[in-house]
Amino acid sequence: MHIRNILLGTLLGVFTLVVSAHTSERNADPVARHGGLAKRVGEYNIEVVAQKEQVFLYVHSRGNRALSTDGATASMRLMYDGGFTELSLLPSGSNQLTGDWQAPPVSRLNAVLNIKMYGHEPVKRLLVGVPLSVEIPE
Repeated sequence: MHIRNILLGTLLGVFTLVVSAHTSERNADPVARHGGLAKRVGEYNIEVVAQKEQVFLYVHSRGNRALSTDGATASMRLMYDGGFTELSLLPSGSNQLTGDWQAPPVSRLNAVLNIKMYGHEPVKRLLVGVPLSVEIPE
C-alpha cells in the first residue's frame, strides 16, 4: 500500500509538471523580433512592422513558433491623423504577409487587423501604437 501511494504521488507530480510546461509555452507573450508591435490576436501571436512603402505581418503560434501563411488572407485599416488607408496583405514568406502602401508623415499608427489563417476562423483585433519604421526587417 505504501509503495502504491509513492507511485501515485510521483505520477501526479510528473503529470502536473507536463501540463504546466505545456500551458506556459502555449500562453507565451508575443515577441517583437523585427522592431514592430507584437500582440496576441485570437490564437496567434503577431508582429506588425509598418514602413514607408510596405507593411509586414509576422504570424506565430501562442508558443511563438512561426506559422505558415500559405493560404492566409489579411487586411488592415491603418488609421492616422487626417485619414486612413485600407490595405490587403498577401503571403510573402514562411510566416509573413505583406502589403504595399505609401505612409503618411507620422511616427505611429493605429490599425484594425482582420486575419484568416488557412482552415481557421477569421479573427479581428484593434492595434494601438504601431510604430512607423524606416529600417527593413530581416
